[in-house]
Amino acid sequence: MRYFSIDEVLQSPGLTWEELCERAEKEIKGRREKYRKLQAKRTMMREKLRWDATKTEGVEALEEQNEESVMIEEGKQMGSANDETSLQSEVKAS
Repeated sequence: MRYFSIDEVLQSPGLTWEELCERAEKEIKGRREKYRKLQAKRTMMREKLRWDATKTEGVEALEEQNEESVMIEEGKQMGSANDETSLQSEVKAS
């Protein structure tokens, strides 16, 4: 959008007041539209950042939960291996 300075307007003797008012209205509408788009973009970026943060927290929680599950499973496997070893040693002893 093109902005007009006061000097530029005063140096345009061929323009009527109606034309000057139309230009001013168009300029104001253009500025409002530009501001509205900027605000919408800012809002969208805030929401995206908020969603990314939530998503990251969720992924971290799932990773922690997965690590705990793996550790529990490994513990069970080690426990069953120990049981088998103790059973074999008991069988050999008897």
